[in-house]
Amino acid sequence: MQPLQRILSLLTLLLLLPILLSFPFPHTPTIIPHKIISTLRRFPIINAVSTTPNAPPIETFASRFAPDEPRKGCDVLVEALEREGVAIVFAYPGVNSMEIHQALTRSQTIRNVLPRHSQGGIFAAEGYARATGFPGVFIATSGPGSTNLVSGLADAMFDSIPIVAITGQVPCSILGTNAFQETPIVEAIRPITKHNYLVMDVQDIPRIVREAFFLARSGRPGLVLIDIPKDVQQQMVIPNWDLYSSGQYFDGSWSVSNHDELSLQMLGMHGTVCSNYTVESSDLLLAFGVRLDNHVTGKLEAFASRAKIVHIVIDATEIGKNKKPYVSICADIKLALQCLNSILEREISKLNLDFSPWRKELTEQKLKYPLKYKFFDEAIPPQYAIQWEDGYYKAKRTHTYLGNPSSEAEIFPNMLKFAEACDIPAARVTNKNDVRAAIQKILDTPGPYLLDVIVPHQEHVLPMIPSDGAFKDVITEGDGRSSY
Repeated sequence: MQPLQRILSLLTLLLLLPILLSFPFPHTPTIIPHKIISTLRRFPIINAVSTTPNAPPIETFASRFAPDEPRKGCDVLVEALEREGVAIVFAYPGVNSMEIHQALTRSQTIRNVLPRHSQGGIFAAEGYARATGFPGVFIATSGPGSTNLVSGLADAMFDSIPIVAITGQVPCSILGTNAFQETPIVEAIRPITKHNYLVMDVQDIPRIVREAFFLARSGRPGLVLIDIPKDVQQQMVIPNWDLYSSGQYFDGSWSVSNHDELSLQMLGMHGTVCSNYTVESSDLLLAFGVRLDNHVTGKLEAFASRAKIVHIVIDATEIGKNKKPYVSICADIKLALQCLNSILEREISKLNLDFSPWRKELTEQKLKYPLKYKFFDEAIPPQYAIQWEDGYYKAKRTHTYLGNPSSEAEIFPNMLKFAEACDIPAARVTNKNDVRAAIQKILDTPGPYLLDVIVPHQEHVLPMIPSDGAFKDVITEGDGRSSY
């Protein structure tokens, strides 16, 4: 073990020691939030709490209905969404959700974006949540409408994206009879939801919507499903809004630029060589706010085999699930870091730390194994297109490329036809010399634009650590044409 790494290990344990000693059960392997709160309160929390984005002040909310005016359950649902600050929903209609769609037409503040398929709608809601930080809302009908959501729901749950999904259901009187378009969606997706509700009483709608939004964005964000039978949507009721109070939540989002000199970029199966080298060589791994899933760890017994792991994560089920930590804390990452930083600020002057040799070693790895690609005639390497797009969008977009430029007539699916059907301008490029002008065309065109970039189908995604492999197995060379 290098002396500097030993110092770093001792420093981290020193930082954690005051927290660990403050508990009545110092040998408990995992620190639980309700036990840590008294310790965290000793440190000032600045800007940790923010008001719900776009949410109107509850005391000034102007309902379309008089306080004692009966209205349908579907109208209660829509008003509950309005009170949560929802401005956009993604909804695909069906026989058992039509009442909700009719209620949406009566809303003056909520815009419905109609997808062309319910599966596309749930992914659109997920993208909205990723982009804004506000829970995405998707509404679908029962049966095939709800089962079409499964892939998007699972993706949102595993990526900790706040989603409130609302599905119509057959009337209560025929639940469990295999009625037309009846699917027990609550039971079907229970393993991939953070929480779910089957609403049997129209009076419960205000409370359930309020709880759903709180659960979706509190702790580890995730997916909450609300399943509402058609007859509950149709029932007349005078809702009780007394449970509503001004809402607040913790906003723990941040990002580090890939261009920062300390950034090692992505870790794991398709991570950079430098990033994986760092974990392989470290004696201390600070795993803060991460899941350590199999695409990150690869072969478990080889992952960070020399390191003591300090794992801080808000979801207690993730601690020790794949890799056993040396120290674990179940807490909001923002609060935990503020606590540790407060301790560090007091102790740093007593320590003589110099990490320059370690940084130099990592810089050498970056220079030795950069992310690179090769050109073959006029074909467009995926990385080349991403490089130009990255220059405009600062690495904040995802990328999808299809096709074989050697046989353009056989490209399937033809994305240009999809764009034409939606009346969206589009173009296709197959030559690397046309990429820059094509991306400039995107920037110059107002509204949506589709650019179909055709890349060689032989392209490999490198570097790569094979499934269940270790850092020693990393593949850095191979063009998919002459070598593998």
